[in-house]
Amino acid sequence: MSVPEPPSTTLPDDVLTEVPRADHGLDGVGSAPTVELGAPLGEGGVGVVLRGTDTALARPVAAKFLHEELRERDSMVRRFVNEARLTAALEHPNIIPVHSLAWRADTGPFFTMKLAEGETLAQHLLAASHPLRGDELDEVVGMLVKICDALELAHDQGIAHCDLKPANILLGRFGEVYLTDWGIARAFPGDPPRTADGRRAVMGTPTTMAPEQALGGRVDGRTDVFGMGALLYVILARRWPFEAADAQTSVELASRGSRPLLDTIAPSAPPALVRIVEQAMAHAPERRHQTISALRADLDRFRRGRLDAPVRHVPRGTRLLSEGDVADCMYIVKSGRFDVTQAASGDHVLRSVGAGAILGEVAMLVGGTRTATVIAATDAEVQAITAANFEQALERIPPWLHTVIKTIGERFLKDQ
Repeated sequence: MSVPEPPSTTLPDDVLTEVPRADHGLDGVGSAPTVELGAPLGEGGVGVVLRGTDTALARPVAAKFLHEELRERDSMVRRFVNEARLTAALEHPNIIPVHSLAWRADTGPFFTMKLAEGETLAQHLLAASHPLRGDELDEVVGMLVKICDALELAHDQGIAHCDLKPANILLGRFGEVYLTDWGIARAFPGDPPRTADGRRAVMGTPTTMAPEQALGGRVDGRTDVFGMGALLYVILARRWPFEAADAQTSVELASRGSRPLLDTIAPSAPPALVRIVEQAMAHAPERRHQTISALRADLDRFRRGRLDAPVRHVPRGTRLLSEGDVADCMYIVKSGRFDVTQAASGDHVLRSVGAGAILGEVAMLVGGTRTATVIAATDAEVQAITAANFEQALERIPPWLHTVIKTIGERFLKDQ
């Protein structure tokens, strides 16, 4: 990525309705003198996370605190306590468990969590100097599948995360993948939050937020579907979808869904992933994947290498391939039969093939021209695999095997 990680925002925080101090959400929260604090682990727009030790249990923890200037603002304290309680209720392997919520005289409210050390996805992407491809991309898509699993649980409980971005995904040292920072998560269905003067509050990260967030509207699980699409957009394009000089302009772009198309700024991105992004980031929620599990299924299908190619009906007598044409596609026969002919043999039928046969693969593999003509002998169906589909599949095999396949193809053409 070429730009710094943008912070989450409420535009602005200080216009949120203040709640009475008696209703700050800390009823029943006691002190926690057994937690000793250490060095900072990370910092965001609302709070800071410190390394700590629970001396009673003799175990390391991570402790999250509000920034000092926010501790006297009841609306921020309320949101902070809500984050702790909401996260504690979401018990899932891909969500960091919350251990306790407490109050300290010197720091105000804080909560402790499992200490999960590692790097964020943002740091992981910054360490890569090139667009992710092949195994590297597959690995990151696998991480996103795990994030979808966490979101599925949250959505089942009526909670939308609303702030999906690389900085909020933690990659543990031993393969753990965690979705973090539920500070602006929202319950659905429900009315949008309001500012002190009654306007709808805009909450989220401006460069990646869904249109309904940018408009201060209602959210649901499809808001996180959009967020997952935006997250994948960032991974593939190495830039933010609604990148602009300032937050307000980014919000305006997000409200219109105005962003560069992924296939124009990341032409080497796998077409299957581009289609997933475009559907997930549709401006209208009803045009997106309707559940996070549907999006997960698409990501998993890509990750497992399942064929992503349309089935085409071919009427009897139709010429599917023509000798001498440039090879830009290959076909898998799903049903029916095809006759193969060559001009050199007087266009006599050399062979007939049926379901399961592959047509046109050698010429496409080596970048040559068609060496035969193929005509449908019956009504038939084929699955069309483009050169882009094929190259994507070749990226998933070891380089040496890729070379062997190309060499065999070249030798086969020489023998024809």
